[in-house]
Amino acid sequence: MRTPADRHRQALAQGVVLIVLLFASAAAAFAVSQRPSGRDEVRNCVSDLRSQAAELDVMLAQSSQGRITSRFLLAHARQLGDDIVASHGELVGMTVEPPFLQLRDAAVPLAGQLVAAVAPVQERDPPPASRDQARRSFQGLLAIEASAGR
Repeated sequence: MRTPADRHRQALAQGVVLIVLLFASAAAAFAVSQRPSGRDEVRNCVSDLRSQAAELDVMLAQSSQGRITSRFLLAHARQLGDDIVASHGELVGMTVEPPFLQLRDAAVPLAGQLVAAVAPVQERDPPPASRDQARRSFQGLLAIEASAGR
């Protein structure tokens, strides 16, 4: 029969093992999060931005043709703008392996242009320049995405 002292020692041992496992898991997660991003991560971020640029371009084209209401445009542009800003921030903050720095560095200004293109759309009256910026960003990001596929 086990005494209360034996059960107490066993509980302490199990607690220590659990704490060690938690620290090991946290250390592994931290190590993975600190490793530089490779081609796939950069390409995924560029792909998100390219898709967002295409969506903005289509939305602005439909708006100029009267196919969507200004209320829809405004609501969707605000949501899309949040997504674009988040993707831009992810790209800018990304630590990248040296062979892929050029990809990231080429995409950052295009992502910035996309942020600038969506900003006036979020405020109500999109200028024609927003659509031009969105289209240029889309084309540039598409080229970067294609070069990252190699």
